[in-house]
Formats: sequence, structure tokens, C-alpha cells
Amino acid sequence: MKLRLGAAAAALLAAMTATQAQAPAPTTPEALVARAKQASGLDYPGTFQRICVAPDNLNAGRGGRGGAGRGAGGAPAARVIPDRATWYAQPYRVFDNLYFIGTKIHSAWALTTGEGIIVIDSLYDYAVEPEMVEGLTKLGLNPRDVKYMLISHAHGDHDQGAALFQSRYGTRIVMGAAD
Repeated sequence: MKLRLGAAAAALLAAMTATQAQAPAPTTPEALVARAKQASGLDYPGTFQRICVAPDNLNAGRGGRGGAGRGAGGAPAARVIPDRATWYAQPYRVFDNLYFIGTKIHSAWALTTGEGIIVIDSLYDYAVEPEMVEGLTKLGLNPRDVKYMLISHAHGDHDQGAALFQSRYGTRIVMGAAD
């Protein structure tokens, strides 16, 4: 009896170890995305969307674009604006004096104060006019009242729209020294 019990325990342990073994590492971009989607599960779908399938990432590494933003011969690559349906989101008041003016994938926030509006992050340049300028207006806020724009870090989805606010409305841009 002890021998059968020991053999059953060993078989169960071997089966558990085999099911917990990791699958071979994916080697293609498509396989990596599929693995990331599986890993994100229901707990982290937003993170998966932002990192793996954001509109600005859909054509990453494809189409013969050499280098960072450069095409053939080092010329600037053609600007690709994603379909508006993939990123546009209606602005809304979150509570009290905090408003969401971002896209489906990238966030931007407006905080109203007695001395003007403070905006946090500025989205890609293609989204700044429809999401932020028009969004503030839809919410009954005046884009000219944006006194400060805080840039969390220097990535296009956080800083490209800052130039429009700075040149058009005189908004002061605030970011860390490294950026």
C-alpha cells in the first residue's frame, strides 16, 4: 500500500511540475504580443492596450522606416495620424475641479483653480486640438485660462501638445530638468 501511495504522490508531483514549466520564449513580435495579452488577463488590460496596441504602436517596426522617425536616406518619415475612432474620447468632469481631457489610451487632466487652469500632460500633437482645446471648450472652460502645463516626462504622448499651448495661449510649461 505504501509503495502505491508513494508512486501516486511521485506521479502527481511530476504532473504538477510539468504543467508549471514555462513555455519556450516567443520569437516573433506577434507571439510576444499574444503572450503579453495572455499575461495581462483581466487584471491589466489597460496596460496591455497602452503598451502593445496603442494606435501609435500599431505600425511600429514595419514599413521600412529606418532609425527613429527616419525614412529612406535619413529623410523625416511621413507623419502617420491614427484613425480618430481609435483614440478620441469625450472629455468629462471627474469631480469638483478635476477634468479628464485625454484620449482612450493616453491621459491628460485639467485642474481648475482660482488663478487659472493647470493641465497635466499634453498628448500627441495630432490629439491636442480635438481632445484638449475643444475638450476644454466643451466643458465650459477657456483654453486661454491654462496658466501651467505640467509634463510628467518627455514622451510624445505626454509632451507634443505643449508647444501649441505655449505658442497660442502663453501657457508656462513645467517639466523635470532631465526632460
